Amino acid sequence: MLDKADQLTECDDPRKHCKRLAGPLEGCYRIVYSRYRAIFTVEEEPLATGDVLVHLKVIFVVAGIRKEFDRNDVYRVAKKLVENVLPTLSDEIDEFELREKDSG
Repeated sequence: MLDKADQLTECDDPRKHCKRLAGPLEGCYRIVYSRYRAIFTVEEEPLATGDVLVHLKVIFVVAGIRKEFDRNDVYRVAKKLVENVLPTLSDEIDEFELREKDSG
């Protein structure tokens, strides 16, 4: 699974090489290895000019086994994380990166 994740850094746009999810996980993508899934999001950086910088930030939401109808199924866990945790986590990561940039 880690090898597949590393391959994302080698492609121009990970969204073109991974399946886009629908429903409650719309906007997320997946990597598949056997019964395991890694679910991730991709963020673009908008510029003040209105253009979009094609600098992509890949944030992995969750990785786990696909067990349909199990409460620990990777998609159920991801749905909860995307709804409840990811919005605030993304803001915290942005703040950390700004602090690192200012101190470095």
